[in-house]
Amino acid sequence: MSTQRKRGMPRQQGKRLAPKTSSARMGKVVSKQGDHAGLGLSLGLKRKAEAFRLRLKAAKTELFLKAPPLTANGDEERYPTRIGNFTKTLPHNELGEVEPAAYAAYLKGLAAQSFEKLEVVPGEGRLQNPLGGLAFSMEGPDSAVIAVQPAPALASAEWAADLAELYWMALLRDVPFSAYDSHPLALEARRDLARFSGYKGPREPVTGEIRAKDLFRTDHPGVRDGLMVSQFQLQNFIYDGISIPQRFSTAVPEQDFLTFFPEWLRAQRGIRVTLPDPRDLTPRYMRNARDMGRSAGQDIITSSYIKAAFILLLSPLGVEGFDEANPYHPSRSRRQDGFSTFGLSHLMELIGKVHKSEHHSWFQKWHVQRFLRPEEGGGRVHNAKTGAASYPIHEDLLTRSSVLEHIFELNRRRNRERPEISQDVGTYLLPQLFRNGCPTSPSYPAGHGVTAGCCGTLLKAWFNEDLPFPNPVKPTEDGLSLEPYRVGVDGPVLTIGGEINKLVHNLTVGRNMSGVHWRSDDVAGNLVGEEVAIRVLREEKALYPERFEGFRLTRFDGTSITV
Repeated sequence: MSTQRKRGMPRQQGKRLAPKTSSARMGKVVSKQGDHAGLGLSLGLKRKAEAFRLRLKAAKTELFLKAPPLTANGDEERYPTRIGNFTKTLPHNELGEVEPAAYAAYLKGLAAQSFEKLEVVPGEGRLQNPLGGLAFSMEGPDSAVIAVQPAPALASAEWAADLAELYWMALLRDVPFSAYDSHPLALEARRDLARFSGYKGPREPVTGEIRAKDLFRTDHPGVRDGLMVSQFQLQNFIYDGISIPQRFSTAVPEQDFLTFFPEWLRAQRGIRVTLPDPRDLTPRYMRNARDMGRSAGQDIITSSYIKAAFILLLSPLGVEGFDEANPYHPSRSRRQDGFSTFGLSHLMELIGKVHKSEHHSWFQKWHVQRFLRPEEGGGRVHNAKTGAASYPIHEDLLTRSSVLEHIFELNRRRNRERPEISQDVGTYLLPQLFRNGCPTSPSYPAGHGVTAGCCGTLLKAWFNEDLPFPNPVKPTEDGLSLEPYRVGVDGPVLTIGGEINKLVHNLTVGRNMSGVHWRSDDVAGNLVGEEVAIRVLREEKALYPERFEGFRLTRFDGTSITV
């Protein structure tokens, strides 16, 4: 599918677009009255002209970059029943398949980019911001110009492997991460996932084995070192002089939702349950998948990355922890500190900009991919396994994996124990951490993944990735306290860059642990966010008055770059 932005390109209004100035860069303008720090009566006018020139140059640079094709996986055209696409809140039949007329109205509203037409799409509940991806940005790339691979097709081996991993995550929600090397269910998960031909997670490169340090992790540098949980999720931080330990409100163990088919069907039809999700009354440090899923479901867009910046800025490293390319690093400046440029204010401004990166996720979600959520995928598997419908789901999952037997029994136990259900009925649905399941927006790419990729890239540009993380800790298995992390026993030396990447993992894969995203969503989202951040940093470099060689950072694929 190809999607175009509706608004046209700006027309050139004349050959001379800005007054010429003698300045090569903003901040170097000198007045006719003298060269005293660039002060003078004409400085304002000259800077105004220079600012226009810089903005025009940035816009032209973006304009002439090649735009990638906008393509989906073809499932929307392949299946008239739309079984491979997001349909939550629309009317559904008794199998959980969308009513064709409602889906047609939904497509019509999206194609028209019309608030009014989307308001009259049939169904219950509220669609989450289908026009959000069409907003333009005044800096960085437009939401339609970052390359995104199509989401895995419903019949593919990768789709089956992604869903199998989510089933295993649900089964292991209450098992401490520290037990993944010995717990029988974790051992079985590692063996089972290694047999999936489409599994994209990390594994031992020679044997293909999935080790404890590989399970549910990513290939980003440092993510498989030591703990599953980033130090930025464990260390105390200071906010406006208040010291805050990171024991947080997590979910009650052994409680999951959308495990009963009538309950699942109501959720697909947009009928919400107004009861709050059950919470553990004891605050805990993050120690298992339930905690990580709950944490990733209650952050506020950039809050975790601001917290990470506070931890590093107020750590024993101080400004020594800045990347050495920073003009105000102690090795480069004897007399000056940064603030509005290359200091605290600048870093907070950069992190605050990344809400715009969500435009990229929302554009692909609604206007290109329209990929189904994992809970919808679980409904397809349930219908296929019970014989209620015939769907082209890969045999790696349907017949060759042991995970569905475990899921059936887990859901049977949950349905028997939950007072609002009290029925001894098993299903093959994907258990959800949240009572109403996933958000009411398509899955691919993950919004959390895009924000994480963008913020993580900014933090790596700002701080020296190679430095050891100071005074690392680990949670106890009950999550009530912290203990020192022991190098050589708990894992290798932890680095700043590795723990930033691990924070990206926690906030991205944590959404999978609650059942609302796929691994493929994560990978695509992180890469989009990384590219957005790099393009914003590249654009900003022309604006600084300081002599600056460029931001140095390590990409998620392990390559080092200077921006």
